[in-house]
Amino acid sequence: TLFRLIDTLLGGGVTALGSDLPIPVAVVAVAAAVAAYHGRLVVRDLRLASAEQRTVLAQVPTAHTVETPAVAVPSTTLELVLRGQGGEDLEAVAASLREHLPPGVVLESA
Repeated sequence: TLFRLIDTLLGGGVTALGSDLPIPVAVVAVAAAVAAYHGRLVVRDLRLASAEQRTVLAQVPTAHTVETPAVAVPSTTLELVLRGQGGEDLEAVAASLREHLPPGVVLESA
């Protein structure tokens, strides 16, 4: 049908366009109507879905922070023995270890 339309427009064979075009024009018209109808349905569904999502999110309870009382954590002790070969300055090693301890941790000498 498209071939015949182009052929007639370019001056080819003389064919009555009135007998060739009604069916394709009807198909295009029906397809356009169906596409418009379904397009409106899709847009409406999207709007309803976003409205539902907003109402659901509005109904979700928000989290509240609850302050808990401070809990006293007992301190722990780990006894270590530091040994070295003769001539090692163990006091200097212990002092170096003290410098690298995290806050709240104490290295005591016995």
